[in-house]
Amino acid sequence: MGKKIGKMCAVVAAILIVLAGVLYGSYKLWIDPYRGTVEEFAPSEYGMDDTLSGEEAREDLAYLMKCLKRRHPAWLDGSGKDKLVQAQYEKEKSSIGEFVSLLELYRAEKVQPVDLFPRTRHVEAKTVEKSEIMTVSK
Repeated sequence: MGKKIGKMCAVVAAILIVLAGVLYGSYKLWIDPYRGTVEEFAPSEYGMDDTLSGEEAREDLAYLMKCLKRRHPAWLDGSGKDKLVQAQYEKEKSSIGEFVSLLELYRAEKVQPVDLFPRTRHVEAKTVEKSEIMTVSK
Protein backbone atom coordinates (compact mmCIF):
# COMPACT_ATOMS: atom_id res chain seq x y z
CA MET A 1 0.00 0.00 0.00
CA GLY A 2 2.88 2.37 0.81
CA LYS A 3 4.48 1.75 -2.59
CA LYS A 4 1.18 2.44 -4.34
CA ILE A 5 0.80 5.83 -2.60
CA GLY A 6 4.42 6.70 -3.36
CA LYS A 7 3.91 5.81 -7.01
CA MET A 8 0.73 7.92 -7.20
CA CYS A 9 2.53 10.88 -5.61
CA ALA A 10 5.34 10.55 -8.17
CA VAL A 11 2.85 10.45 -11.06
CA VAL A 12 0.96 13.49 -9.72
CA ALA A 13 4.25 15.38 -9.22
CA ALA A 14 5.37 14.51 -12.77
CA ILE A 15 2.03 15.68 -14.20
CA LEU A 16 2.26 18.95 -12.24
CA ILE A 17 5.83 19.55 -13.46
CA VAL A 18 4.84 18.92 -17.10
CA LEU A 19 1.76 21.15 -16.72
CA ALA A 20 3.88 23.92 -15.18
CA GLY A 21 6.34 23.62 -18.08
CA VAL A 22 3.57 23.82 -20.67
CA LEU A 23 2.01 26.85 -18.95
CA TYR A 24 5.36 28.64 -18.66
CA GLY A 25 6.22 27.89 -22.30
CA SER A 26 2.80 29.16 -23.41
CA TYR A 27 3.31 32.34 -21.41
CA LYS A 28 6.75 32.96 -22.93
CA LEU A 29 5.53 32.27 -26.49
CA TRP A 30 2.17 34.06 -26.57
CA ILE A 31 1.54 36.24 -23.51
CA ASP A 32 4.86 37.72 -22.36
CA PRO A 33 4.75 41.42 -23.35
CA TYR A 34 8.56 41.57 -23.42
CA ARG A 35 9.13 38.72 -25.91
CA GLY A 36 11.32 39.79 -28.78
CA THR A 37 12.56 42.89 -27.01
CA VAL A 38 16.09 43.88 -26.12
CA GLU A 39 17.43 42.13 -23.03
CA GLU A 40 20.43 44.39 -22.62
CA PHE A 41 21.01 47.81 -24.14
CA ALA A 42 24.28 48.11 -26.02
CA PRO A 43 25.58 51.60 -26.72
CA SER A 44 25.75 52.66 -30.35
CA GLU A 45 29.02 52.78 -32.21
CA TYR A 46 27.89 56.09 -33.74
CA GLY A 47 27.94 59.53 -32.17
CA MET A 48 25.13 62.03 -32.57
CA ASP A 49 27.25 64.13 -34.94
CA ASP A 50 28.08 61.21 -37.23
CA THR A 51 26.69 61.38 -40.74
CA LEU A 52 24.67 58.69 -42.49
CA SER A 53 24.14 58.39 -46.20
CA GLY A 54 20.59 58.91 -47.37
CA GLU A 55 20.27 55.18 -48.03
CA GLU A 56 21.46 54.28 -44.50
CA ALA A 57 19.00 56.79 -43.02
CA ARG A 58 16.12 55.31 -45.04
CA GLU A 59 17.13 51.81 -43.91
CA ASP A 60 17.09 53.00 -40.28
CA LEU A 61 13.61 54.49 -40.71
CA ALA A 62 12.40 51.28 -42.40
CA TYR A 63 13.68 49.24 -39.44
CA LEU A 64 11.96 51.64 -37.04
CA MET A 65 8.67 51.21 -38.92
CA LYS A 66 9.06 47.43 -38.92
CA CYS A 67 9.43 47.48 -35.13
CA LEU A 68 6.51 49.88 -34.69
CA LYS A 69 4.23 47.70 -36.82
CA ARG A 70 4.98 44.68 -34.64
CA ARG A 71 4.43 46.29 -31.23
CA HIS A 72 2.96 49.78 -31.29
CA PRO A 73 -0.67 50.19 -30.14
CA ALA A 74 -1.50 52.29 -33.23
CA TRP A 75 -1.23 49.09 -35.28
CA LEU A 76 -2.70 46.80 -32.67
CA ASP A 77 -5.92 48.62 -31.73
CA GLY A 78 -7.44 48.96 -35.22
CA SER A 79 -8.15 52.69 -34.73
CA GLY A 80 -6.68 53.73 -38.09
CA LYS A 81 -3.98 55.89 -36.50
CA ASP A 82 -1.41 53.66 -38.16
CA LYS A 83 -2.28 55.25 -41.51
CA LEU A 84 -1.32 58.68 -40.14
CA VAL A 85 2.03 57.35 -38.97
CA GLN A 86 2.59 55.56 -42.29
CA ALA A 87 1.84 58.76 -44.24
CA GLN A 88 4.25 60.78 -42.09
CA TYR A 89 6.88 58.06 -42.50
CA GLU A 90 6.60 58.25 -46.29
CA LYS A 91 6.87 62.05 -46.14
CA GLU A 92 9.97 61.94 -43.94
CA LYS A 93 11.57 59.17 -45.99
CA SER A 94 11.20 61.16 -49.18
CA SER A 95 12.63 64.32 -47.56
CA ILE A 96 15.96 62.68 -46.63
CA GLY A 97 18.79 64.11 -48.70
CA GLU A 98 22.07 62.56 -49.78
CA PHE A 99 23.56 62.79 -46.26
CA VAL A 100 22.03 63.41 -42.84
CA SER A 101 23.42 63.49 -39.30
CA LEU A 102 21.97 61.17 -36.68
CA LEU A 103 20.95 64.19 -34.64
CA GLU A 104 18.93 65.60 -37.54
CA LEU A 105 17.37 62.24 -38.31
CA TYR A 106 16.12 61.46 -34.80
CA ARG A 107 15.82 64.88 -33.17
CA ALA A 108 12.92 65.04 -30.75
CA GLU A 109 11.63 68.40 -29.66
CA LYS A 110 9.48 67.11 -26.81
CA VAL A 111 9.11 63.77 -25.01
CA GLN A 112 6.02 62.99 -22.97
CA PRO A 113 5.71 59.79 -20.88
CA VAL A 114 2.48 57.90 -21.52
CA ASP A 115 1.47 54.87 -19.47
CA LEU A 116 -0.34 52.75 -22.06
CA PHE A 117 0.02 49.54 -20.09
CA PRO A 118 -0.71 50.13 -16.39
CA ARG A 119 0.68 47.68 -13.85
CA THR A 120 3.64 46.81 -16.08
CA ARG A 121 7.25 47.79 -15.60
CA HIS A 122 7.59 50.17 -18.53
CA VAL A 123 6.25 53.49 -19.79
CA GLU A 124 5.82 54.48 -23.42
CA ALA A 125 7.12 57.82 -24.66
CA LYS A 126 5.33 60.07 -27.11
CA THR A 127 7.73 62.29 -29.02
CA VAL A 128 7.20 65.35 -31.11
CA GLU A 129 9.96 65.45 -33.67
CA LYS A 130 11.40 68.54 -35.28
CA SER A 131 9.26 67.91 -38.32
CA GLU A 132 6.42 66.12 -36.50
CA ILE A 133 7.68 62.67 -37.61
CA MET A 134 5.95 59.69 -36.03
CA THR A 135 3.37 61.71 -34.10
CA VAL A 136 -0.19 60.53 -33.94
CA SER A 137 -3.07 62.88 -33.19
CA LYS A 138 -6.81 62.97 -33.74
